[in-house]
Amino acid sequence: MPRKTIFLIITILFLFLLLSFSLAAEPCDPSDPGACPAGQYCVEVKSGVFKCVRALEIVYPNIPGTTIPETVATGLPAYVNYLFRLSIIIIGFVILGVLVYSGVRYLTSTGDPAKMSDAREGIFSAFLGTVILLSAYLIFNTINPQLTILNLAEVEPLGQIVDAGVYLCNYTIPNIEELLENYITEPPGDKQVEAAKALRDIIYKEGRREKCEFVYGSGNIEDFTFEVGYTIFAVPSLHYERDADGNIIVKPSYEFGVVLHEKYNSKGGCVVYTGLDENGFIYGENNQLQYYATTPEAAAKTWGAKSVTLFRKPMKEIPADATAVTLYSCYDGWSDTAMCPVSYPVVVAAYFKPDIDINYWQEDDIHGPTYPDNPHDTLVENSRSATVDPKGGYFGLVFDAGDFTGNCGTINQNSPDLSKLPIDKGGEYCKTRLWFYGLFTGVERECIPKIHSLIVIKGQIIGR
Repeated sequence: MPRKTIFLIITILFLFLLLSFSLAAEPCDPSDPGACPAGQYCVEVKSGVFKCVRALEIVYPNIPGTTIPETVATGLPAYVNYLFRLSIIIIGFVILGVLVYSGVRYLTSTGDPAKMSDAREGIFSAFLGTVILLSAYLIFNTINPQLTILNLAEVEPLGQIVDAGVYLCNYTIPNIEELLENYITEPPGDKQVEAAKALRDIIYKEGRREKCEFVYGSGNIEDFTFEVGYTIFAVPSLHYERDADGNIIVKPSYEFGVVLHEKYNSKGGCVVYTGLDENGFIYGENNQLQYYATTPEAAAKTWGAKSVTLFRKPMKEIPADATAVTLYSCYDGWSDTAMCPVSYPVVVAAYFKPDIDINYWQEDDIHGPTYPDNPHDTLVENSRSATVDPKGGYFGLVFDAGDFTGNCGTINQNSPDLSKLPIDKGGEYCKTRLWFYGLFTGVERECIPKIHSLIVIKGQIIGR
């Protein structure tokens, strides 16, 4: 029972010491006597960093050779060292008490062999405890004093505080650039934590209608329509390195971009926000949307995005001979069984590969190698299939009007038939052509997507 009681008392004291520790402290100048409020002291909490900390409400006994805990900034190593020395003194007094008690009992037990035997065992135990106590003291203070010096290893910079990715907000944030700059440029520490808190406050706050939705993948925007004037921004991945002097260097990496679509299920007009260049942020107001619409009437009224395509930098290195997006004038244009129109039964093909991460092609650029000498070599309103090389390395956005306007469709894999793209294909009945099969003839309706402009992006589409 006494052992359990002692253990319980020590545990309660230890927990009390931990609970008395506080991290809330304000920076201060140690040379200024009035730098801290009454009841607080300016102390060095770590090398070169001084803060105002509150004094402890209890006074610890003075023990030679150790630092007395005086403020809430006293760390766990100092408490351990103090408790070690305090326990040495307490145990020494306990051993002395046992030795005196057993000695007196031995002297007064003459003629009683049982009591004399118990007294001798007490004296022997006291001497044994003395030997153990002295051995522990010699080991921890003479032979290897480093065992009593507890230094917490310097913690390496923490990982991402705010999730990296793209955020769509249902309101306008005028100072988003400043908030991002503060978060991205600050090394790990109190200032970065404060900057991250400020950034999280604009993303979501309990009970507030204004919020920013993290884009987990491609799909419909569930909670709101992303209207013109709302804010879109991207948080980069943060990586930390140390220079030759040991200073922390923050290296942001922008890995995500989005395509905003006018209608649900990636239909209607679209606009691209790329964050592939690490020197460029994705932030600011969504003023571009008014220039991307399906009709002039919609352009005059502007439109809000109802769905999104999320993409990121390719996970693997792309081969130098990759062809990105290739358009063909025939169905299954890349295969031996390509089906071409009777009017020009030759496969016309051209690949479109961005020089950097993204590139744009207008109507005059979408054709094969012999255009304009050969009018059949155009791929404008003459593209029936497409390939993507490599898959997951590139994807294309095709538009049924010039200047990247009108309806747009996405090509992110080999497509033997582009007629399913959600862009204009020439009206309800499309085009008709005569086909022959043995002794039979017939008329077939053919719907060819009216591709008039093209964007190719180096990126991998992320599904939902």
